[in-house]
Amino acid sequence: MRVTVLQHVPFEGPGAIAPWLSAHGHSVEICALFEGQPLPSLNELEALVVMGGPMGVHDTGAYPWLGPERDLLQKVMSKDLPLLGICLGAQLMALALGAEVHPGPSREIGWWPLQVEAGALPIQSGSEVFHWHGDRFDLPEHCQSLARTEPCPHQAFRLGRALGLQFHLETTPEGVDALIRHGQSDLTSPGPWVQAPQAIRSNLRARCDQLNRQLAGVLEAWISA
Repeated sequence: MRVTVLQHVPFEGPGAIAPWLSAHGHSVEICALFEGQPLPSLNELEALVVMGGPMGVHDTGAYPWLGPERDLLQKVMSKDLPLLGICLGAQLMALALGAEVHPGPSREIGWWPLQVEAGALPIQSGSEVFHWHGDRFDLPEHCQSLARTEPCPHQAFRLGRALGLQFHLETTPEGVDALIRHGQSDLTSPGPWVQAPQAIRSNLRARCDQLNRQLAGVLEAWISA
């Protein structure tokens, strides 16, 4: 299968997703929206992954491709093509389905436990996963809520072959370092769910290895759905 990845900024790429897909016989094509590459057309797509980014879904003045991207995701979901949205990608999916996307009560940054609905995802409930977001989505109509954290009641949802994840399973140690470098302003914002850089980097390699093993299970289920 040919999997197209929509990437919004240079420091939030597909991470561990790309090597997993390649190892399982799928090709990966990156569409770098931050470089001005045009969005693919619907008839070009076999499967789509939509990455995160520091912008908000409503920042269409600064990022004019956000509106057409949301419309593309709506068409992809209407056609029931395989679609995986991560963080901003999941928020754009929710917006395309008519749900509200808005700031949460606090930024959620760092390693926080995820509560997973029984049988909803191949992730052990209570596992620490990596978060970096300030906005959150309401649950779109006709979608199943799959997971939650204490500050964020909807961390994942599914609609047909579309899966939206607010959290990051694809993160690598290099990706964490890049987010810390580019997200200093997020880390200085007060809040009970914002970890300091030293806490985020603690035991980083082992944490990312565990995270990526959970990613493998999620990707396997998503691809085979």
